[in-house]
Amino acid sequence: MRQLLNKQIDQLPETVQEVLKVASVAGMQFTTAMVASGAEAETGLIDDALTWAASKSYFLQAQGIESWPDSTVSGAYQFGHALYRQVLYDRLSAEQCVKWHRLMAERLERAYIDDVEPVVGLLAYHFVQGRDVPRALQYLHRASLKALGRYAANESIAHLNAALELLPALPSEQNRVQMEYDLQVTLGKAIISRRGVRVPEALAAYERAYQLGVAIGDVEQLFPTLVGLENIACIQAKFQQSQHLGGQLLNYAQMTGNPLHLAHAYGALSLNHSMQGHILVANHYAQVCQRLPTTCGAIPLTPSTRFSFVSAGMP
Repeated sequence: MRQLLNKQIDQLPETVQEVLKVASVAGMQFTTAMVASGAEAETGLIDDALTWAASKSYFLQAQGIESWPDSTVSGAYQFGHALYRQVLYDRLSAEQCVKWHRLMAERLERAYIDDVEPVVGLLAYHFVQGRDVPRALQYLHRASLKALGRYAANESIAHLNAALELLPALPSEQNRVQMEYDLQVTLGKAIISRRGVRVPEALAAYERAYQLGVAIGDVEQLFPTLVGLENIACIQAKFQQSQHLGGQLLNYAQMTGNPLHLAHAYGALSLNHSMQGHILVANHYAQVCQRLPTTCGAIPLTPSTRFSFVSAGMP
């Protein structure tokens, strides 16, 4: 089949062949503007070639018109089959692929500069393939958060694992520590969303994030990670460990003076002591929590409530 398709590609006009090869880098579905950015050519020339290919061959199907936020309007197309795209893509050198992926990613980023959320997954893909490590990591993390927000935990984990594999290529050591911290925190949330609190991978992600947070030295940033570790210990009924972590939470909360941090710390200690049967101590922490100047004091102090609260992105 590949041999047959290669012969049919060879029979196309040379200009159409070249444009289709660039289009294979853009993806299964693409726009004239994306292909033009990779080819560094006039949109009109690219559109003529794509229109010809869609009308004279079965490699492409026209999909109407697509508009971008920067007012770009161009034709939209789709390959007739994934194999068509793959055969064309295989004709490219590694250097061509890297260059064209990066050019397309940069063009798409400019088009959506005010709000990239609709295309974070596509930007992540093209920047990864374009070997732009800093932006690839940035968009992989944003794509993972977006996937987690719509309960696609498997997709989120896939983005995060890809980012962690790419992380050693990040030039700056300092940025690498911060980036891994962010990735590990999100990975812990994604694993818990997919498989629950009791899996060792979730604990490993939060423990690694905590180590990195200590190295960074930012208590505000470290606090949510410690909340995650305390939640895991509490839900796994490791009450001594949970109580110790709750004490650490209170120390950090007193350092920051943040009422929300204090609410989490007192809430954690109240729940821990109540589950151990220390009712008077638990009641004391609960009353202190309720008196704090924050709406968090009115939230029921259950493990699931507290964990979903921190997973949603506590400041």
